[in-house]
Amino acid sequence: MLASLFPTVAGPCDTQDYSSAVDRLVTDEMALFLFDTAYDGVGLTDAAFGHMGELVNRALERVQTCSCPTDTGCFRCIANPRSDDPSSKVATITLLNEVRTVMDSRSPELRETERDWDSLLIESGKLTCKCGHLQDVSAKFCSECGERMGATNG
Repeated sequence: MLASLFPTVAGPCDTQDYSSAVDRLVTDEMALFLFDTAYDGVGLTDAAFGHMGELVNRALERVQTCSCPTDTGCFRCIANPRSDDPSSKVATITLLNEVRTVMDSRSPELRETERDWDSLLIESGKLTCKCGHLQDVSAKFCSECGERMGATNG
């Protein structure tokens, strides 16, 4: 459901431009990933990063206001057209409220994680150009847009 609402916070895009996944982290926590699928990315997730709370709120609103009569939901709210597994509106509302609570309590940590990403790229020998393309630290110019690489790009 979050993936289907993704364009409402990322801006207009084709459904083949992004995807989602859920995975268990090494810390045993569950994580939801929203990512753009274009080669080298087109910045969809960067644009949406600051609007994740809004995305969760829209998903919660969609489930709570859907007029379908059963807890298993419908394709307008929680039913997944790619899965035969039944869903639960009550469980989805509980989960989305928990996600919202965690996001509200970890906002400073999320911003810190975003800053740490640039450091990790530099340590791995990569820099991000202003256009978003990943370059080797030794590159003088971006191979994608031609922009001069330097201290202001990383």
